Amino acid sequence: MDLRHVEVVREGDVVRVVLSGELLCAAEAHELTAVATELVDDRSVRVVVLASRRGDFCPGPAADLDPLAQEIDPAAALALLRVPVVAALSGAVTSVGLEVALAADLRVLADDALLSMPDLAQGRLPCWGGIARLSRAVGR
Repeated sequence: MDLRHVEVVREGDVVRVVLSGELLCAAEAHELTAVATELVDDRSVRVVVLASRRGDFCPGPAADLDPLAQEIDPAAALALLRVPVVAALSGAVTSVGLEVALAADLRVLADDALLSMPDLAQGRLPCWGGIARLSRAVGR
C-alpha cells in the first residue's frame, strides 16, 4: 500500500499509526481507513497506537474533506479492529480528529490536549459516529 499521509510503524506486535498532525485531508482519511481495514485480519498485531507527527493530533478537517460526500469512515474502520486501539492525544483534537480518537478503546491525553466538537455549534452533526461515541465516553 502506497502511503503518503499516514505512517505505519511496526514494532513487534505493536503497530503505530501516525497521522500528519495537520487538518485531516481526504487522502489521509482514505489511507487511515485502508490501514485499519488491512489490520482487521492481521493476527500478528496485539495493539494499535494512534499518534501524530506534530503537536496537534488532528485540528479538524481540511477543505477537501466532506465526510458526508465521501464513502470513507476511518472511525468505523478503527472500531472494527479486534485488538485494543490506544490514541495518544496532544494539542488540538477537533471535529473529525475527535471522532477518530473516540473510536479508540483508550485515549491518553497530554497536558496540552484540547478536545472539541465545533461542528455542533456550527449547526452540523458529526457523521463518523461522534455523537454516539462521545456520549458513551463522557455520559450526559
